[in-house]
Amino acid sequence: MSTDLDNFEPLNIPTISLLGDDERYSWYHHTEADAITAASVNSTELDRCLALWTSTAYIIADLQNKVPRLSK
Repeated sequence: MSTDLDNFEPLNIPTISLLGDDERYSWYHHTEADAITAASVNSTELDRCLALWTSTAYIIADLQNKVPRLSK
């Protein structure tokens, strides 16, 4: 499956992606139902994702060394 991140790999730019265990993803992706609304969001799942990404961004930003790149 192609992602928005695929364009960065040839440029040797590190990427990170959340691999969710959500079988419902393909039901809604790029359909009229593909919108975040109060009724469509599981607030616990959203809170967990937000905590993951904010923690990850903080840790990466605070690293002493550069994030490793893929060797070509």
